[in-house]
Amino acid sequence: NRERVAENAPLVIPHPRPYNGRSNPTESFSSTPTRGITEERHMGRKSGSLVAVAVGAFLAGMFVNPYRTADAQAMNHVYELRTYTTEEGQLPTLLARFGGGETALFEKHGMTGVGYWVPVDEPESANTLVYLLAHESREAAAASWRAFGGDPEWRTMRTAQPVTLTNLVSVFMSPTDFSPAN
Repeated sequence: NRERVAENAPLVIPHPRPYNGRSNPTESFSSTPTRGITEERHMGRKSGSLVAVAVGAFLAGMFVNPYRTADAQAMNHVYELRTYTTEEGQLPTLLARFGGGETALFEKHGMTGVGYWVPVDEPESANTLVYLLAHESREAAAASWRAFGGDPEWRTMRTAQPVTLTNLVSVFMSPTDFSPAN
């Protein structure tokens, strides 16, 4: 619905106000009317607002805690989210193995178990284990997994309670500045 009133008149952009949950859907939270703003003023207001938001977010991050990210990167502390999907009917065996000593082997080899979960919804609840480990670094994680894989106790456990995984997903993560895990 853009129209020019006269050949040299500025373009006027009608701006419908979004419904904000008030009883009158034509009201908006803004006290500044938006109808009849010229295209030049509208674009200037829009880009000025974006710049202000970006600068404000940057400064807020710097003043709240300018060193937290650097400290976390220097420590290289990481979490590993692992998801195991078993063949049908094998999840109970995997859970028994984890509960019967596998998690203690993780600790023995420098991996800290944060939590172990089974999804609530089908079909994943029948064949999926999700768990979170904490490591000092990616390098420490690699060394821990090598030591774990070579542990005779793990080999005995794996032979006694065999489980076939149809999928294994491992994601390494670092906490954000605002994370309670940081």
